[in-house]
Amino acid sequence: FRMHGEDDPAVAAAAYAAVLPEHVDVLLLGTGEDGHTASLFPGSPALRETDRLVLPVIGSKPPPQRLTITPPVIHRADRILVMVSGAGKAAAVRQAWVQGDLPVALARRGDWLLDRAAAALLQEP
Repeated sequence: FRMHGEDDPAVAAAAYAAVLPEHVDVLLLGTGEDGHTASLFPGSPALRETDRLVLPVIGSKPPPQRLTITPPVIHRADRILVMVSGAGKAAAVRQAWVQGDLPVALARRGDWLLDRAAAALLQEP
């Protein structure tokens, strides 16, 4: 099901939350160079959400107005796949795994599919 982010944010978030199952079978995520995932950006209040499943958020990249799933959806997913490619994301991958303080670290229990460039900083020198 597609999120209708172009609609009224509160209405669209409620409509999408209504169609989400209690547990998502497979959740496919990626990350940006800043470590965001699913439009959960570093420092976002949405990272502290514990009840609602979908929220309107303001992203730090265009388009600013977005909808996102919340941490409870990620935590309840039966299977998580995180796909990351490119050297520009290597620092975020390392920080998520070593420090665990980026939004994409919410998916650490998942299976991570990294190309060599994205995984470059995980390798010991």
